[in-house]
Amino acid sequence: MRLRNNPPYSYSFWNVSGGLDNALFRLTLDGSVVIPFVAHYEQRAMYTIGIRSTNANGKHVDAVFEIPVIAPPPPPSVTQQIPVVTDGARAPMVVGLLLANVGAAVGAVQWELLPFLDADLFSLNDVSPTSTQLVLYQDASFEVQPQYNVVVLLETAAGDVLVEEAVSVLVGRITLNPSSIDENNAVGAFVSMDTGIGYVGTPPYTYEFLSYGPDNGLFELDSNGTLVIPFVADFESRSSYAIAVRSTDAAGHHVDANLTLAINDINGVWQSIDLVADGALSPVVVGTLTVADPNGEEYTWEILPFSDADWFTLTNVTPTSTQLQLNEDPSFDIKPQYNFVVLLMTALGDYVMEVDVAISVARIQLNPSSVDDQNVANTTVGSLSTAEGLSNNPPYSYSFWNVSGGLDNALFRLTLDGSVVIPFVAHYEQRAMYTIGIRSTNANGKHVDAVFEIPVIAPPPPPSVTQQIPVVTDGARAPMVVGLLLANVGAAVGAVQWELLPFLDADLFSLNDVSPTSTQLVLYQDASFEVQPQYNVVVLLETAAGDVLVEEAVSVLVGRITLNPSSIDENNAVGAFVTMDTGIGYAGVPPYTYEFLSYGPDNGLFELDSNGTLVIPFVADFESRSSYAIAVRSTDAAGHHVDANLTLAINDINGVWQSIDLVADG
Repeated sequence: MRLRNNPPYSYSFWNVSGGLDNALFRLTLDGSVVIPFVAHYEQRAMYTIGIRSTNANGKHVDAVFEIPVIAPPPPPSVTQQIPVVTDGARAPMVVGLLLANVGAAVGAVQWELLPFLDADLFSLNDVSPTSTQLVLYQDASFEVQPQYNVVVLLETAAGDVLVEEAVSVLVGRITLNPSSIDENNAVGAFVSMDTGIGYVGTPPYTYEFLSYGPDNGLFELDSNGTLVIPFVADFESRSSYAIAVRSTDAAGHHVDANLTLAINDINGVWQSIDLVADGALSPVVVGTLTVADPNGEEYTWEILPFSDADWFTLTNVTPTSTQLQLNEDPSFDIKPQYNFVVLLMTALGDYVMEVDVAISVARIQLNPSSVDDQNVANTTVGSLSTAEGLSNNPPYSYSFWNVSGGLDNALFRLTLDGSVVIPFVAHYEQRAMYTIGIRSTNANGKHVDAVFEIPVIAPPPPPSVTQQIPVVTDGARAPMVVGLLLANVGAAVGAVQWELLPFLDADLFSLNDVSPTSTQLVLYQDASFEVQPQYNVVVLLETAAGDVLVEEAVSVLVGRITLNPSSIDENNAVGAFVTMDTGIGYAGVPPYTYEFLSYGPDNGLFELDSNGTLVIPFVADFESRSSYAIAVRSTDAAGHHVDANLTLAINDINGVWQSIDLVADG
């Protein structure tokens, strides 16, 4: 038996379920599958068809085919591998590598430096068919040129331009601030680090030791660049230390540096006295005096009794050091500097020296110190300035002071010129106040700290109209001013104008401006609760240019108080009463509360409760008096009130008044 095919085979689409794309394609008689449309990879990456093959004997077999759309090749590009160049590096130097990302069809490429910007300081050195080195021919100096910029062309071997690539070479520098410390320092003394990376370095900077620094293990370094000296340095034993540090900015750029911390040789008394913060609460420890090289000797200390000695005491006295304590609240405006003299003697009473001590009070200011609601990101909040003692010691450098209490230092940015920048958009509704701590350090390395509150200025309220429209008393005569409309707009809007829209009851009113931001509403119809208990108009508040600020619906309510009944018969029983009814427009909200007004001539003769019951606590006599006048206010549950002058009439009764009770049976 031999296996063999059974041609000819005929092909047809096999209509199976599952969303196959048979209808999108075409089959030819020779068994070719044709795509009659243009496929787009971004729109659809795969199609599926079902095919049936039938042999000469009428037998068939079915199959499903996936037809992928081949993704287009990515456009040519350049990958830059260019680290930050360390300040002080010597030329010539390879500063980075450029890699061409091109398809195999492109083949070898060539590179070209365009002849502008800093191109004359560089050359290209090809190291493979698709890569080249960038070589700098100038010693790297952050002070001279912190950043280089060139443009490189990536071309085919035939000279066709594939990519025009802008390339920046950043020079980075790490410095110690200060770069030296005095010997016999306090354990835990520290210096800080500053970083510059081109023009684009993005604080905050994060610091770490590199493995090859010979003296790294002797120090402690936190991520903020504070280098702590956990030992007492001695110039006679060692005059300097070498460390290796990496600083990385928020954008991921990093610079490596070998740094030297010098040790200063100190003789005599070492003064560790910082600036004193204006407004600090006493007592304040303002500094320490330490014998520089005691060599085993013991000493005594004394403040000589002149100059500003009365304000200070010595605390924590030891045989070789003492602290200075200020015993009044320091005020830059009252006393910006203190001066006194400390006498140093041996334990045996021998004179050693007199130490002149000057202590400066310093004040940091942030001006301005607030930020607008919904500010533009990267807005400058304000500029920092420092004043100290009797004379300043610029330049002052500023840094964030990381104190406890949830300060918001991490949310803000400090520039080299002492500007505080807010890099985000503040929203008053979310948070109305931020707090930062600032340290100002003068040219001598002394510093003062301060905390600043940065309020977010509340946004101005939207324009609005305040209505001062009391209820109009029934019977008031036209024309009458029925109320005042006040425009609530910001100063930037300036004067406004008002307009009555010509519908509802507008034809019964006019507007009478009384100031640039207010107008009176005047009614030209006698007020009648029976005829019209309420008027409604719409007023437009506009800018002087005619832009609509507010469309304000205004209701003028007519109010009425009536006595029920409005008269009583003479010779009434003591304690007889009448009630009061109130109507206030269409909007009056019961219950109503009643009270006498001060000007009713006969109010004192009656009793009125809050429910409107008017009690007559006397016997009225028509022949003596035929009516009484009272003044009453009625207030509804919504706060609307109406005032009214009411008259209680006394009816004249003639005939015989029979006061006859029932007679009991038996």
